[in-house]
Amino acid sequence: IGGSGGIVGPGLISLGASSPMDYIIESLVNPNAKIKEGYHTTTILTDDGRLFSGKLISQSDAQVTLRDAENKELVFSDEEIEEQKISNQSLMPTDAVATLDRVDFLDLVAFLSELGTEGPYRISPEALVRRWITSENQVIYSRVDGSLPMADVKGNTVTFEFEVKQAGTIGIGVENGSGLRITLDGQKDNLQAKRIIKDLKPGKHSLHLQLNGKKKREPLRVRLLELPNSTGKASLLN
Repeated sequence: IGGSGGIVGPGLISLGASSPMDYIIESLVNPNAKIKEGYHTTTILTDDGRLFSGKLISQSDAQVTLRDAENKELVFSDEEIEEQKISNQSLMPTDAVATLDRVDFLDLVAFLSELGTEGPYRISPEALVRRWITSENQVIYSRVDGSLPMADVKGNTVTFEFEVKQAGTIGIGVENGSGLRITLDGQKDNLQAKRIIKDLKPGKHSLHLQLNGKKKREPLRVRLLELPNSTGKASLLN
């Protein structure tokens, strides 16, 4: 959703706006019934008898690359491939929603059917931070609107990563960040601003945000800003 989460399946950014509810329900209950074009499973049998399956990423005369259900890339040389074929089975497990009770299942369907429609479940085109890492190294995600209730985060500490692809001035917008201790790349300076502007070199960077206390506060929203006249280019690692 919005560029975050797994990349094996199709994006859900406009699912609710483009798909009727009965299609969404069928896709959850019976994922093999209708597989979206370009997302069929490719299976490979190797010369030593092992069987692999995943989404076909690339293929050349020398090798084939698949991405499996765990988001891992699998590379096979042409010499080791005994058989390759397209399967009529989806990578989505057939029992993906089997453990949900009726109420949870209906909540999931209602949520998916709202994605992309006007209102709180419309995906913003802004470069919002959606993937966070807690102090316990747990990956959590923002809400659809990009907000993160910091008071509900265990440990009161989150970090997000971004990659600078071209050196220059990079801007980060922080909404509802008052009272947070914000540090960039582990530096000691405590950044306190709605707009953080820094000259950064190419490579991976991280912004660390820590909430002192459990006081009530508005959810946090962070985004990469487009700065006019800046040569810097960066993207979020969502």
